[in-house]
Amino acid sequence: GNWTWNVSGEGIVRIVLSFGEGYDPNIGFTLLSYTTTECSPTATPSPTATAAPEVCEPGGVAADFSRITVGQSVEGMGAVAPGLNIDAGGTAIKILPGVEPNIYISPNNVPTALNAGVVPGGGFTDLSARNAVQAHQYTFTFAPGTSVSNFSVQMYDFGDYNPTFSANHYVSMIAYNAQGVEVTRHELSYTTPPERSPTSSNIYGDLQVSGDATQALPGQPGNWLWNVSGNSIVRIVLSFGAGYDPNTGFTLLSFTTECP
Repeated sequence: GNWTWNVSGEGIVRIVLSFGEGYDPNIGFTLLSYTTTECSPTATPSPTATAAPEVCEPGGVAADFSRITVGQSVEGMGAVAPGLNIDAGGTAIKILPGVEPNIYISPNNVPTALNAGVVPGGGFTDLSARNAVQAHQYTFTFAPGTSVSNFSVQMYDFGDYNPTFSANHYVSMIAYNAQGVEVTRHELSYTTPPERSPTSSNIYGDLQVSGDATQALPGQPGNWLWNVSGNSIVRIVLSFGAGYDPNTGFTLLSFTTECP
């Protein structure tokens, strides 16, 4: 009624417990164990199969514009990055440094470089807005069920051209969650004299330098990194308001996806 079955020996690969004549069918078993003959013998209790939980890790994604032909649209879900859609007010197209279409020329004192600052893989701009001398607007969204915690894109050559002769200049990048509630925003704001080509400002000095793709220092309008961070971001809107410069370009777009 309280029996321990036990066998020992070398090279054992199969054990048969067989009940013959005079058996009792009302019986149970417990505490099964065995010792392997691997390099490190270990008494091993009966294993219980357990599915390993799936581990979600946030992922960094960098847009790849090299897959798009210069001058062609970069819009559409997954066009330049998995799970990303770019939607411009007109049409966002691929641009390259030193290659037509010419969005801007830099430096301002000796204009020789087309679309300076854009990395060799390419970037983008709204060519129709640029050619119509209109304000740009871009909406960045993600595949259903996808949210991000960080989003950034580099902007070059903004502020040295003021076609509306505005004294006030304002651009914003606003991130929203699935309920349409603002999560965070990043703003660029300054004032200049109401001139077509401003040479002074309240913050950034001479915009012919600080608004130029080649001469601007990081953090000045001509060399500006847009960045927003927060939880559960599903939509980002980059909107150019008063005092816009339509001759501007973007490159080095990246984002970090979240776990659900």
